[in-house]
Amino acid sequence: MPFLWSKYSCRNGQPLDYKKVRFPTVSIYTVDSFVNPEHTIGDGKDSILTIHGDLDNKAFERFLSVKVDDKEVPKDGYEAKEGSLILTLKAAYLDTLSAGTHTVTITFDDGSVTASLKVSAAAPTAAPTAAPTAAPTEAPTSVPKTGDSGNPLLWLLIALLGVSLLGITIKQYSGK
Repeated sequence: MPFLWSKYSCRNGQPLDYKKVRFPTVSIYTVDSFVNPEHTIGDGKDSILTIHGDLDNKAFERFLSVKVDDKEVPKDGYEAKEGSLILTLKAAYLDTLSAGTHTVTITFDDGSVTASLKVSAAAPTAAPTAAPTAAPTEAPTSVPKTGDSGNPLLWLLIALLGVSLLGITIKQYSGK
């Protein structure tokens, strides 16, 4: 019996070569978590991705390589562990990347998945300064103002004066 594909032909009448037929690819892997997706050069923190296979739980067995910006990461730059796939990008490797956003591509034998990694330059460190000398302790010469400069006794007297004037006015109008 002839092979099934031999029955079909292209529009030009030539036999269809099933090895050249390209089927649309569907991503069957997802990044479940990404710890430290924003790496700062020199901070010593690894970036950890957990990748899950949508069809089965064999992501670790099917793992082939990891690339950053289409350049393969050397074996000492990452660590892959089982548990779906737990991929640790080591801080020593991440420190070699330039500042900016990078595309991390994890390749499997039946697909791939990508994630974005942001690398920031290390914050400039201040030059060491001489240790400050201890100043002699003195009692403060003035008390700092806290915003409460009103005299409460004065306000109490004004309130009492207002209440008494109100009472006198009421008495005068009610007595007539």
